[in-house]
Amino acid sequence: MRSSSVIGLSFLSAGLLALTGCNKGQGFGPSGGGNDLRAYFEERVANATQVFTVDGTTGGSIQGAQGVRIRFQMNAFRTQTGAAVTGPVTVSVVEVLGVADMILLNTTTVGNDNGTTRMLKSGGAVSVSARQGNNELVLGPQGMEISMPTDDYDPNMGVFTANRTAGEELLWEEEDSTAVDSTWIELPNGGVSIGYIFQVDSLQWINCDYFPSSANNTTITAITPDDVPNDSALVWFVFPDMNAVTSAYGAAPQTYTFGQVPVGLQAVAVSLTRNGAQYRSAFTTFTTTTNGSVGLSYQPTTLQAFEAAVEAL
Repeated sequence: MRSSSVIGLSFLSAGLLALTGCNKGQGFGPSGGGNDLRAYFEERVANATQVFTVDGTTGGSIQGAQGVRIRFQMNAFRTQTGAAVTGPVTVSVVEVLGVADMILLNTTTVGNDNGTTRMLKSGGAVSVSARQGNNELVLGPQGMEISMPTDDYDPNMGVFTANRTAGEELLWEEEDSTAVDSTWIELPNGGVSIGYIFQVDSLQWINCDYFPSSANNTTITAITPDDVPNDSALVWFVFPDMNAVTSAYGAAPQTYTFGQVPVGLQAVAVSLTRNGAQYRSAFTTFTTTTNGSVGLSYQPTTLQAFEAAVEAL
């Protein structure tokens, strides 16, 4: 498996908007400290983490609340030194299947395409990790099998992976040798969904994706009002038809951009800003055009109201 890469700045970096702001300071808003907003996203990931127990010797199958199924073969787990693991193993899972989770769990769909960061069309992502006691585990050579449900099956999907620690932004790397097939998945609610099935050999973030092809790609821009400094705003571009979300970076004061986006996509520019304890948000629908820009208009909000509006996208 190819080694994965990660953008090593807080939340968004290397052409993406950082939680600490691209242009100045460590604070969100004129009234200081961004730690609480960074902690907000980290807390959401923690709250979305589902915990299961699997026998290290016999293996087994687990299923997340959104329907992602993970199957471990017998003797699937190893210690960091390569020893086989017996006894109960704690498996932690985070499911990210739609655009709302991509925003609220800081799991955007941006991949490394031969050195260029590009938007990925996503079929869903999942994080899988395993521990025994205080010891982090790895997988043995047989790996694990993942089945991921989807509402919009696309035979072009491949597998991308990434590693991340708290507060970091993912940059997805393609696993060239990993094949994706179709399958039917029994869902926790009793229904059945078509899905993707594939094998991976390491515990990390895993995503079904591909780079959408387009004869015309462009850079898109969101413009914020003068009273929204770059170190106080988060901006995302959401592409519902692609099940994709990209972060935007502060290219200049009040200017946030992202490049290599196909022309003609329906999109929503989403932003959250904080001034002390006061939050404002913006949701602006637009169509991507060559070097197009969209102005953001903010309204007062709360984190709970922002979450509800994101869930409705």
